Amino acid sequence: MKFRNLALMVSTLALMFSVLHASPVRADDAEARVLMEQGNALWDKRLDLTQVQPALDKFTAAVATATDSLLKYDLSVKISNAYYYQGLFARTDNDKMAIHDKGMAAANVAKALSDDYAEAYYFYAINLGRWALAKGVLASLQRKGELIKSAENAIERVARDGTDGEAYDGYGPHRVLGRMYFKLPGFAGGSRDKALKAFELAYVKAPIQALNVVYLAEALNDGSAADKARARKLLDDMLAFERSPETFNAARIPETVYEFGEARQLRREMGR
Repeated sequence: MKFRNLALMVSTLALMFSVLHASPVRADDAEARVLMEQGNALWDKRLDLTQVQPALDKFTAAVATATDSLLKYDLSVKISNAYYYQGLFARTDNDKMAIHDKGMAAANVAKALSDDYAEAYYFYAINLGRWALAKGVLASLQRKGELIKSAENAIERVARDGTDGEAYDGYGPHRVLGRMYFKLPGFAGGSRDKALKAFELAYVKAPIQALNVVYLAEALNDGSAADKARARKLLDDMLAFERSPETFNAARIPETVYEFGEARQLRREMGR
C-alpha cells in the first residue's frame, strides 16, 4: 500500500512538473487547442478502444503545450477521465490499479491548477473507487476517508459550466458515496441504507444515467422480495434499450454500452 501511494505521489509530481512548467510554444494556445480538438475527435470514437490511447496522447501533448491554466485544467480532467475509461477494460487487477493511478495523478494536476471546480475531485474519486475495487475492499480500507472527502469536495463545488458539482456526471458524486457504503463491510462503515439513499437520489435526479440504474438495482436486490422484484424491473426496463443505447442516453453512448453490459450480467445473476 505504501509503495503504491508513493508511486502515485511520484507520478503526480512528475506530471505536475511537466504541466505547470512546460515551455510555452505559442502564447495564444492555438497549438494546444488544435491538439485538444484532435484528441476530442479520437475520444468521440472511444467505443473502439483502439482510439483511447491516441486520444490520451493528444491530450497529453496539448497540456504540455498549453499556457492558460484553465485550459490546462480542462485537459488534465480529460486525461483523468480517459484513464478511468481505459481502466475499465484492463485485463488484470494490477493493470487496472496502474491505469487508475494515472487517472488520479492527472486529477491531482487539475486540482493544483484550480481548486474551484468539481471535475478534478470527481475524477479523482471515481479513479480511486475503481482502484480500490481492483486492490480489494479490505486491502484499501485506509483510503476510505480520501474517497469520501473527494466526493464531498466535488459536491461542494461547481462544475466548469457553472452547474452544481453534485449533479456532475448524473449525480456521480452521490453515486460514488453510495457505491462505497454498499461495498464496505458493516464494521468499516458500510451501510445498505446509506447506499440506497445515495442511489435513489442519483436515480431520481438522473434516471437515464445507466450506472445509476445498475447500482440501485444491485442494492435493492440485496433486500426484500419486493425490493428484488423492483430491481429486476428496473434492469428489464433499461435493457429494453440495449440494442439502441443512443435512444436511452445519446450524450454518453460508449459509457452506456459498457454499463448495459454490467446490467445484463447483474440481471442474469438475479434469475427469473
